[in-house]
Amino acid sequence: MIADLLMGARLAFAGGRDGWTRAVLTALGVGIGVAMLLLAAAVPGALDARQARGDARDPGARRSLPQARRRC
Repeated sequence: MIADLLMGARLAFAGGRDGWTRAVLTALGVGIGVAMLLLAAAVPGALDARQARGDARDPGARRSLPQARRRC
């Protein structure tokens, strides 16, 4: 496995400036993609927590309780 990683690094950076540029742009793209996915996964939870804190501060607000299902 280490040999495969070393061979990949050698191939990526053996191309001189073009290889370095390609590797840097790939790393940048992967970093941006991961950051966007993490942000997209975190936003709904953050918004729910913010709403819950706002509801807890306001004593007159109606609590959003789950509705009971009717049996027919």
